Amino acid sequence: MAKLVHGDREIEVLHRLLNGNSMRAIGKHMKLSSTTIIRTRDIIVKQMMMGRKAPFSVLYKILLVCLTEQ
Repeated sequence: MAKLVHGDREIEVLHRLLNGNSMRAIGKHMKLSSTTIIRTRDIIVKQMMMGRKAPFSVLYKILLVCLTEQ
């Protein structure tokens, strides 16, 4: 089965998003700006939307985090 999310950075950000970390907290932990984390989050969502079997619950959690962060 192919991965829906590619790249170490994207996987790390995804795990932290699913754990409920804020963009700022993720950026601080990874020593990246929150803007970079937001761009990475957008890449994750695009990658998952292109996947054929993207779990809706995961997409829902990411979108919920996106809406509460902005």
